[in-house]
Amino acid sequence: MKDITGKKISGKLVLSYAIGYLRKHVIDQLEHRNTGVPEEYITWVITVPAIWDDACKQFMKQSAQKAGIHLEKFSLVYEPEAASIYAKSLPLERVAGDDNTISLKNFDPGKQFIVVDGGGGTIDISAQKVEENGGLAIIHRACGGPYGGEFINQEYRRLLTKICGGEVLRQFKEDHIYDYTDMMKNFETKKKTFVGKNIVVRLPVTLCDILSETTGCSFSDLVQDGSMKENLSIKRDKLIITEKIFLSFFAESIKCIVKEITNVLKDPHCSGVSTIMMVGGFSESEIIRVRIKEAFPDKEVFIPQQGGQAVLQGAVLYGHNPRIVSSRTCNYTYGVAVTTPFQHDVHDPTKLFIDNEEEMCDDIFHKCYTIDEQVDMGERRSISLTYNYVDEITQEKRKEDGKVEIYISEAQNPMYVTDQGTTLHAVIHVPPPGGLWPPISHGRVELERGGTEMIGTYIDKITGARTSTKFEFLPKQENEFRRRLYDPQNVLLQSDDLDS
Repeated sequence: MKDITGKKISGKLVLSYAIGYLRKHVIDQLEHRNTGVPEEYITWVITVPAIWDDACKQFMKQSAQKAGIHLEKFSLVYEPEAASIYAKSLPLERVAGDDNTISLKNFDPGKQFIVVDGGGGTIDISAQKVEENGGLAIIHRACGGPYGGEFINQEYRRLLTKICGGEVLRQFKEDHIYDYTDMMKNFETKKKTFVGKNIVVRLPVTLCDILSETTGCSFSDLVQDGSMKENLSIKRDKLIITEKIFLSFFAESIKCIVKEITNVLKDPHCSGVSTIMMVGGFSESEIIRVRIKEAFPDKEVFIPQQGGQAVLQGAVLYGHNPRIVSSRTCNYTYGVAVTTPFQHDVHDPTKLFIDNEEEMCDDIFHKCYTIDEQVDMGERRSISLTYNYVDEITQEKRKEDGKVEIYISEAQNPMYVTDQGTTLHAVIHVPPPGGLWPPISHGRVELERGGTEMIGTYIDKITGARTSTKFEFLPKQENEFRRRLYDPQNVLLQSDDLDS
């Protein structure tokens, strides 16, 4: 991870300190108010984007553990799901959106709706359905991307870079970080309150001084002599940006959001969607709200009151009832590598090998879950395992964890784990029962979708003994196919904007 000035720092360290600060603050407040609530009674819930993959969630989980939170009292919740849990719980007078229309009907059993959670970094889009029991079913793969508020901030920084140069802005950030932060906060306010006219942004004196010392020019000189003089002007320490330029900052973000929503609506499983609910700080921008309404005139665009707090308050409700989300849609096809008898008219000749005089096929993708499949929370799938430690050379391995490799693919029916687009996703570690595997062990690993995570249990076929397994999800840096800009490794990555 890089900080705001571009210096590298451990992402896990940053997150663990942030989580640790909040944990201490909560505990201190409980003690100050003499509530008598011990920490072991507290369940900690952290919200994450639904578009984060398992490795990112593992990263957050490890950061929470590093901050002193016990994992048995910890859970993650997807932000758009938390938002809908909150909105669904509102009393009638508070369910009215910003246009004062009553949207309670959108949470009746059988209703489908889309949640657009606009945060500072990401846009999270989730299609949901209200079940007969009042629970929520997630009916489409999580989607979205890095199109949130920071995307707009980046466009503003590019404008400043175009005016005064990347080196000036870089020096300003390094030497006057508080002034830089105040400048961006000022822009943040303008971004949310824009109502269709020129905007005025204050330029810090320290930035103007650095520009003058470095170039010998003022902002006014550079703007008047530049290619954007028709759309920019300077009045003392204020930069005046025309409506045309300001709206252009949002164009790409809006285009991406509309495209994502359109793709969701094309899914037959989402044919009943009648409402788009917008929450999160970025959704407070009038520009975003208006453009979404214009793009989908046949849908009711619903913005609950206090929508900026919807995720936070929904997370608390989720902590009390995590089973309110009853099912989810698989983002990938999940499977394991197995060997099967070789079929000459079916299998790739390069996968042929001989085992005990029998022709076998290696690297077969044995499917556990299918992409876009609806999976109930708590539903279990099994993987049969056999461990053989009869040979003398394998005796030391009887003390080691058994390992099961999990692969993922965006294809519905991949044949081999080596197919293009198929990736090693995780390794399941199975500890030996009692610390030592028997010479021959037959059993199975049961996979279960629990909350936002996958849970595994090893069950011995003979004794029925159950052993918890540990998932090790693999980072994505080595594979561009799966690398995403909103991975935690890229949080706060702003300094590169200056070279744009």
